[in-house]
Amino acid sequence: AGHEIKIDIQDDAGDPTKAVGVANQFASKKVAGVVTLSYNPSAAAQQIAVLTKAKVPYIGSRGETEYQDTKKYPYTFNVSSSQIDNFKALAAWIAKHKEIRKIAIMSDGLPSNEEGSSLITDNLKSTVPDASIVKKVSIAPGAVDVSAQVTELKGANPDLVLVLGTFAFT
Repeated sequence: AGHEIKIDIQDDAGDPTKAVGVANQFASKKVAGVVTLSYNPSAAAQQIAVLTKAKVPYIGSRGETEYQDTKKYPYTFNVSSSQIDNFKALAAWIAKHKEIRKIAIMSDGLPSNEEGSSLITDNLKSTVPDASIVKKVSIAPGAVDVSAQVTELKGANPDLVLVLGTFAFT
């Protein structure tokens, strides 16, 4: 009973060129669907473009606002909440905690995390007007030593530090 499922695992090594090659390979094979994409956000964006053009469904976790547009991405099926929902919920949580009014952000500067930074800032303005972002620092993706940035954050004396980063799985 049922149909055989064939799983084809490809390693793009987080490299956008390899990632696009993998997406093109899946598109040319006319696979039934893709379950996960590159963990490199810029590579994943390129893979989604290839898969969408080829009408290959992608089932996975892309929370960025852009991928919630079902007209633009009709073959993208997210299995997790969107960044919009996540940061609305975070602002609502902060609203319940009167002891948290000064927030600092550490971000790796990647587009999805910059979007997250903007979303939390906007949501705080409407939900918790007496809360503010007191400091924002950037770290290089993959940075190991972030002690200088942590010292900067400490100097702002925040009640909460948000760390927005994309983590590689090795």
